[in-house]
Amino acid sequence: METRRTVTHLFFTALFFGGVFFILPSIALAEETSAKHVQLGIAIVGRYNVDAALSITKEEQQWIQWGITHEGIPARALHHGEQAWPHDTAQQSASVYEGVYTWEQGVVDYQRGEKQRAFETLGHLLHLVIDAHPTALVGGSVDAIQKMPIRTWRDVVKHEHARDTVALFRDGVDTLRRFFTEAQRPEAQRPNSLVVFFTKASSILQ
Repeated sequence: METRRTVTHLFFTALFFGGVFFILPSIALAEETSAKHVQLGIAIVGRYNVDAALSITKEEQQWIQWGITHEGIPARALHHGEQAWPHDTAQQSASVYEGVYTWEQGVVDYQRGEKQRAFETLGHLLHLVIDAHPTALVGGSVDAIQKMPIRTWRDVVKHEHARDTVALFRDGVDTLRRFFTEAQRPEAQRPNSLVVFFTKASSILQ
C-alpha cells in the first residue's frame, strides 16, 4: 500500500511540474508575441498617420491595441491562417470567441457611429496582417524604417528581414486605407502618397 502511495505521489508530482514547465514557457511566448504584435500594429498606425488628412487619435490607437491583443486569445488563434476567418461572422458569433470582429461587422459599426467597436475590429484585423509577416522587424529597427526617406530604402536590404518588414508596413497601411474607404471615413477620399512610397520601396528591394 505504501509503495502504491509513493508511486502515485511521484506520478502527480511529475505531472504537476511537467505541466508547469510546459505552461510557463507557453505563457512567456504568448506575452512576447502579443508585445510584438502591439508594437508593430502601433508602428503601422504611425506610418498611416504620416499624411492622413484625419489621423487616428491616441484614444483610437488604444482601441486598436486592445483588438490586436484580444485577437491573440487561444480560441481565436486556432483560426489564424484561415482565409475565411476575418469574414466569418457566423463562426465568430460563438461565445468562445468573445465577440464578432470581422471586416464586415467593423464597417457596419463604424457607419453606425460605434467607433470604439470599429477600431477594436481594426486591431483584430491588423493582428492577422502581422501574422502574415512573421519575420518583420521589431524594436528600434521599426522606428528607423518608419523614418527612412525613399532614397535610403536600398540600405534596408542589408537586413535579412527587410523585405518582410516593408511588406508588412505596405499591407498594414493598405488595410487601414481600404477599411476607411469602405466605411466612408473622410480622409479615405484623399490620395495617399504611401501607396507610391511602398510601391517604390518594394521595387527597390526586389
